[in-house]
Amino acid sequence: FHALAGRPPFEAENASLVALKHLKSQAVSLQAFAPWVSGSTAFVINRTLNKDPEQRYQSYDELIEHLEYARAELQTAKPQAAKRVVIETETQKQVMGWVSLVMVGLLIAGGIAAFVFRDQLFKTGEPAAATPVPTPAGAGRPTAGGGRQPTGMFPEARAKLEEGQAIPAADAFRQAAAQPGLAPAQVAWANLLEGLSELAAGRQPEASRAFAKISERGPFSSKPADEKLADFFLETARQMQSSAPIAPTAASGLDKTNYEAIAPLLFGLKDWQLGRVDEAVALLTQFRQTKPSDHYAWIRGLTPVATGRLEENAAFELAANRFKNAKSTAESQAALEALRKVQGKLARRAQELIAKAAVNLTELEMQRAKMLAEGRFPDGTYKLINRKSGRALDVEGRSRDDGHKVHQWSYKGDTNQQWKLTAVGNGYYQLVGVESGKALEVPNGTIDEGAPIRQWSPSNSAAQRWKIEKSDGPWLRLTAECSGRVLTGEGDPQQNGGGVVQRSSTGAEEQQWKIEAP
Repeated sequence: FHALAGRPPFEAENASLVALKHLKSQAVSLQAFAPWVSGSTAFVINRTLNKDPEQRYQSYDELIEHLEYARAELQTAKPQAAKRVVIETETQKQVMGWVSLVMVGLLIAGGIAAFVFRDQLFKTGEPAAATPVPTPAGAGRPTAGGGRQPTGMFPEARAKLEEGQAIPAADAFRQAAAQPGLAPAQVAWANLLEGLSELAAGRQPEASRAFAKISERGPFSSKPADEKLADFFLETARQMQSSAPIAPTAASGLDKTNYEAIAPLLFGLKDWQLGRVDEAVALLTQFRQTKPSDHYAWIRGLTPVATGRLEENAAFELAANRFKNAKSTAESQAALEALRKVQGKLARRAQELIAKAAVNLTELEMQRAKMLAEGRFPDGTYKLINRKSGRALDVEGRSRDDGHKVHQWSYKGDTNQQWKLTAVGNGYYQLVGVESGKALEVPNGTIDEGAPIRQWSPSNSAAQRWKIEKSDGPWLRLTAECSGRVLTGEGDPQQNGGGVVQRSSTGAEEQQWKIEAP
């Protein structure tokens, strides 16, 4: 987060436990500080920082899978045009140095002259009468063209919207618009932001009423200097009141450095509310790429409003992609669980995928049953249960170190008891621990009787290849390619912790294993 955003996710004036606890209880959004980051990348980073531990990644595999998806998205994206680089020569540097010295001299001379002739320059007298213009609280300081300083554009109401309190924000903007003495342009801004807040809250009818106030009032000013801004309010209000969705191209010609930068956000929220998710995502992505000038920099503060929708879409796409690429029943089930959690405007799409998944899972189970009947295993994650002890093949102490031994333990569903089977040809498979990422291996490929089995970094050597063959009914025999000896469970079958070694095949129960989905 710090590397991408240029700041840590939590900041406080001091490192007191109270301050840190308060900060870390708040939701964090990478795109609020780094809007240029892709939605999928931000989704992964934000999930790792979720304040609820249950909502964070529960395994390295899922985290890596999502990171790989985010990377693939970036690799397939269209490259951006290269920035123009200006090289300054040594001669130019010298010239600019002399110019700077001359300018400093002129400034000093001007300051001295102003001091000497101050009485003539600043004559006292009665000031011209001016009509006082009341400035309502939170409205900011007036500027040319009827606008306000960026820090004063209804900061309290904006803060509510940026924090996800859309309905209170709408109420605050509505109250701001009703303040007496508020400049007409500010009333229009308040109505526009009220409508935006209502859309963020999912209240389409209320949003339409807010935008209608702008249309019914007409141009807020007849001055030529205000004409463009007044037309922008009217045209935007008209588009937002229409029942038709807004195409992403409608925002492509707008100026992304001034007040028009807010339009893609408004259009995107409207399309999102209409269920046009793809168009909404395109528009909200455009909004994240806007760079309003200092006067309208406050618009960038509304980024979290767009980010929430983009993260929802990224979560859906990750789950959908995970389901699409699932190679086992377990992976499909995990993807389905993620899809079932999808809510809001993407819930319908998720349900459509879940319906397809039911058919796909049935076909996958039939294919898997056929392969098992033929003594073959589709690549996927499994547990290995010893026939004699009824215990699972387990990495001792959940170690991730090379050389650590494996043993037998009551199956708890933990990832150190689960193994990824991958076919490597000629009936041989490699078994890699889900938690450790290490392969089941005969130490140094020895043929010694009773050699203890360990885990080691995958190399696809003969010491890590195991032939899986039928032994008795559903029970199987695993034979190491390097030694021709079989995987054998030892020790008291009534106790956890029995060893796992290689021995010559005798057909004993301790040499038989059942391979099942975890």
